[in-house]
Amino acid sequence: MSSETELAAVTESPSSVNRTIAIVKTNKDLLHRFVSYGEFLGIIVDVFYDLGHSRKRIAIKNLVKRNSSETVEPVRDAPSPDLNVNLASAVDLRKFFPTKPFPNHGYIGTVRGTDYPVPIDLEKLCYRNAAVLAGTGHGKSTLAALLACELYASGKRIVVIDPTGEWKRIVRQLAPSLSIPEGSIKCDVIPPIGDNDTLLYETSRRILIAALRPNSDLFEIVDVSFPDWIGSILAKKKKQRMMAWRIEEDLISQASSHFAETEKTYDFKTCVILEEAHDFVPAKPMHDDQEALTETFAVATKEFRKHGLGHIFIDQSLRTISPELQIQTFLFGSTNAPADLLFLRKQLGEDIASAIQRTSATLTRTWVAFGEATPVPNIPWELEMPNSSRIPELLKTTSQVTQ
Repeated sequence: MSSETELAAVTESPSSVNRTIAIVKTNKDLLHRFVSYGEFLGIIVDVFYDLGHSRKRIAIKNLVKRNSSETVEPVRDAPSPDLNVNLASAVDLRKFFPTKPFPNHGYIGTVRGTDYPVPIDLEKLCYRNAAVLAGTGHGKSTLAALLACELYASGKRIVVIDPTGEWKRIVRQLAPSLSIPEGSIKCDVIPPIGDNDTLLYETSRRILIAALRPNSDLFEIVDVSFPDWIGSILAKKKKQRMMAWRIEEDLISQASSHFAETEKTYDFKTCVILEEAHDFVPAKPMHDDQEALTETFAVATKEFRKHGLGHIFIDQSLRTISPELQIQTFLFGSTNAPADLLFLRKQLGEDIASAIQRTSATLTRTWVAFGEATPVPNIPWELEMPNSSRIPELLKTTSQVTQ
C-alpha cells in the first residue's frame, strides 16, 4: 500500500483482534489518525510512553482488513508483529472505503491530514436523522445548508423551519456550487399573525400543499423569524413553535397517506431541517407547547423515517435538545464548555469528546462526524471542511475517481 507520510512505527506483541500496539519514533500529531499496516486499516486511539523501556507507543483500534481477493472484511485475527505502520493516505483510504460520485454519496470535507473526501451516506443521514452541533461562529448553519443542498441534489425535498431568517441568504450562496437553479429555492417569510391561529394553520397548509405536491422538487424555506414582530419575545417564540408543530403534523399526515397509497418505504423523500432546535424540542421543556412539539418530533424520528420523512436538527449543544429524538448521525464543531464536554463523554465516549475538543473554527474549519452515515459508525471522523468556493472542486474530485 502507498502511504502519504512515513510513520516509522512497527507493530509488536501483544496484539489482539480489537487492538494493536506499535512502537513509534515521531512527535507528529497522531491521535485519531488513520494508519495502514500490512492488509489492515486502523485508527490511533491512544499515544503513550512506556517509561520502563523509554519508548513511545501508539494503541491502534483495528477497523477492517483486505483479504487475498482484495475484498474488505471485518478483522477476525490479530495482526502479526513487525508490520510497518504508516499514516493512511487518500489512496489507502479509498481502497478500504471506495467513494461514489456525488450525489450517490454526499461530501462535506476531507479526512484530517489527507485529501480523501469522506463519503456520507445521504439516505442514512436523512432517514436515520442527524444533528449539526457547534458553538457560535463555527458555521453550523452553513454546514447544514450544504447538507440540505446535497440532499436536494440527491432527490430529496427540503423543508427548513428557520427562526433565524438567515437560511435564504446561506442557501442561495451555496446553491450555484451544486448547480441548483435559484428558482428551485422558495422562501416563505411568515408575517406576524398576532392571535389568529386559524390564519397560522392556513398559512402552514398553503406552504406545504405547494411544496409537497406530487413530483414536487422544491426546496422550501419557512422563515418564521417574524422580522416585524411587535410584542414580547415569549409570545414570538410561542408562535414559532406553533408554526413548527403545524408543519410537522402536516408532514406526518402526508407521509402516512403517501405510504398508505403507495405501500413503498422511504418514498416520501422529504427532509425537515429544524434550526435553533433547543427552542422547539428542548431537553427540559418549560412550556406545554414545547412538550407537545417534542413528542411530535420524537414520534416522527422513530416511526416515520421508514415512510421517507427524515430530520436534521441544528443547535449549539447536544445537551440542550431532547434525548427522546432518535438521532443516529452527528456532526460536531468546536465546543469548550465543560458541561457540554462532560455530557458528550457520558453519552458518546471519551474518543468523541476528545476529538471535538480539537476542532477548529479557523479558515479551514474542522468537524467531527460520527454515526450511521459515515463509513465506520463507531469512530470519530475528523474532517477539514473547505470554504464554499472550493465545494465544486471537492465534489468534482469524487466524480473523477475510478471505482
